[in-house]
Amino acid sequence: MAAYILRRLVQSALILLGVSFITFVLLYVLPADPVRQIAGRSATAATVESIRQQLGLDQPFLVQYGNYLFNLVQGDFGRSYLQKTEVAELLFSRLPATLLLLVAAIGCELLIGLPLGIVAALNRGKAIDNGLMLTSFLTVSAPQFVVALLLLFVFAVKLGWFPIGGYGTFAHLVLPTVTL
Repeated sequence: MAAYILRRLVQSALILLGVSFITFVLLYVLPADPVRQIAGRSATAATVESIRQQLGLDQPFLVQYGNYLFNLVQGDFGRSYLQKTEVAELLFSRLPATLLLLVAAIGCELLIGLPLGIVAALNRGKAIDNGLMLTSFLTVSAPQFVVALLLLFVFAVKLGWFPIGGYGTFAHLVLPTVTL
């Protein structure tokens, strides 16, 4: 069992490495220059080159990717130039809301799924079992973004029962929880 878990962990790490490499390649070959975006249109060539050196974008591709991985492993996700702060700070500032949504979604799944699973098991092969199986199949098959948009449209826009966005109250948590 330990060998299986170890093998799966290694496979997961390799997949993450591959995805990060493909993403890095795609961002590298984009025609847009991130340094020009940061420096602005009126920046001089010396300013652009200075920013390029500060960010390490003057180095070869593999060196840039290696630096990216090294920093990533150390927890340095870089700096958001749009928000003017560290990316790790942005991620950690959203962590409480993410964990609350995670716990609420798992709780909702247990409160709904467990009793319905028991009902289906007790009525195996009957109409209620088939109905629950069909409902389960349809809800699992629907893309979450479609479900989210439908729930927002019906319960937030048309009926006005829940807020469209925001964070802080139970009402803000209901639609995202049901979507997940």
